[in-house]
Amino acid sequence: MRAGERSKHPERTLSDPEQSRRAKRKSKGACEAAGALSSLLYPHRAGFWYNASKIRLVVSGSLQRRLTMRSKHVTVLIGLVVAAPLLFSGRGVAAAQDNGGQVGAQACVAPCLYDQLTLGQTNGSVSQNFETAFNSLDNQSADDFSIPAGTFFWSVNKIEVDGLYLNGSNFQAASVNVYFYNTAGTLPPLPGTSLYQASFVPSAGLNNGDFVVNLNPPAGLLAGKTYWVSVQANLDAGGSLPHEWLWGFRGPQAANEAAWVNPENGFGGTGCTTWKTLTACGLPVPPGPPPESDLQFRLSGSQINIAATVYLPLVSR
Repeated sequence: MRAGERSKHPERTLSDPEQSRRAKRKSKGACEAAGALSSLLYPHRAGFWYNASKIRLVVSGSLQRRLTMRSKHVTVLIGLVVAAPLLFSGRGVAAAQDNGGQVGAQACVAPCLYDQLTLGQTNGSVSQNFETAFNSLDNQSADDFSIPAGTFFWSVNKIEVDGLYLNGSNFQAASVNVYFYNTAGTLPPLPGTSLYQASFVPSAGLNNGDFVVNLNPPAGLLAGKTYWVSVQANLDAGGSLPHEWLWGFRGPQAANEAAWVNPENGFGGTGCTTWKTLTACGLPVPPGPPPESDLQFRLSGSQINIAATVYLPLVSR
């Protein structure tokens, strides 16, 4: 270049609006990556928040070079790469917890994750969504279970419950609602915030109340926590003596006593408009010994390892 000649490519100075647009693109890339990760861990909860403390984060320079895509003004490392162990490690290998439940001689082995199912009960706790005319009777029962600490989560894709119909014959539920809750910070422990809610037609058991429910999407639950599961039958009251579905009692009690709620207090005026234990609500828990203050259920699915290397978005000029 001769002296005094102006460069054809002068150094560019970014205006304030353009700097703002770049900052927004950086922020958007990070958010999209976090959303992609959450959809893997919690497919039923779009937009579930991402807690970076749960995952080990590593940035690889060579990976940046391989995955870098150049746009007109900025070089962006695209979204998210999850190592194979996150998707495939441990599928079908369950950290089974057998709490004395079984069907015949079948113990809790993979894909069983948690078991307190014995079947054959003749009494239980009502857990039912009635038709609109009887909304004040709507109620739920729930029981707790814990996942051992570790670098994995459970993908629960099936729940089995022991139950029975009451007050009449030749009727059955139309479908069931399945909920998973975290544990509220109360004494005694009770269900807290809802983490999962969906309705399904059981694959078996509608005729007798022993429901087998396949969950699609599955419920993703992190290790080292206590959760509550609730199964609620969608069943109309029918005649003058209302048709009911009862979730079978079980003893001895494992961990916390089962809970019950009747938000509009129309079911006998128990006052349990928020979650309380079965006995606090005055439900007829069999005295035992031991008292049958738990509910019968079995969870099945897979344990998935999340001790994986995760690459989050990086933006460079």
